[in-house]
Amino acid sequence: MKLLSVDPGNAEAGWSYFKDSKLFEFGHLSGTPAKHRSAKYKTVNKVKHLVAKAMKLSDSVPITAFQTGEIINKYHEDGCRLLVIEDQFVGSNPYTAIKIVEARMRWAVLAEMLGWEVIRVKPSTWQSKMVSSSPTVTKKDLFTRKAKSKPQIAKEKRENGKALKLRIIERAKIDHPGIVATSDESDSICMGTNYINEQRQRLF
Repeated sequence: MKLLSVDPGNAEAGWSYFKDSKLFEFGHLSGTPAKHRSAKYKTVNKVKHLVAKAMKLSDSVPITAFQTGEIINKYHEDGCRLLVIEDQFVGSNPYTAIKIVEARMRWAVLAEMLGWEVIRVKPSTWQSKMVSSSPTVTKKDLFTRKAKSKPQIAKEKRENGKALKLRIIERAKIDHPGIVATSDESDSICMGTNYINEQRQRLF
């Protein structure tokens, strides 16, 4: 089995390639900094900065379809025809929703145009199998949580998110000893590993 597993992002993304159902290689993509782009992008970046500042969004440079296309084309030539991509939750914020959908489509549309099968995977499905996603919540925790302020709850969410990322990185190291991967890369590695494990279970 050959598959490309992707944790998509607007400014950063992690990908991993599995060949013969084993991790073959992995990598990380990030948007090209404005100073490294040609002069024709200067005006666009200036406008983008003003819009982002007005909407209080980060001024990160998005990954381009050219960057994702290079990776997909590389593995297409190697015979890969399967993309496993994380299908992140799209909330009610329209600006965030657009970014999430665009990040996913940069990979999925190109893959589908080349005739690949695209499998969209919810984060909770693979995380629950690869790592313990959260501690057990007791009734006492629920009563305590009601008394907490919004900043306290937001801080807890951030800390839980960081802890989850560390557990995913550790799980990737356990399954593939010796690797040194970023958080995005570890997500893609664990997601791809989980998909392969599920396929094996179906065969037996």
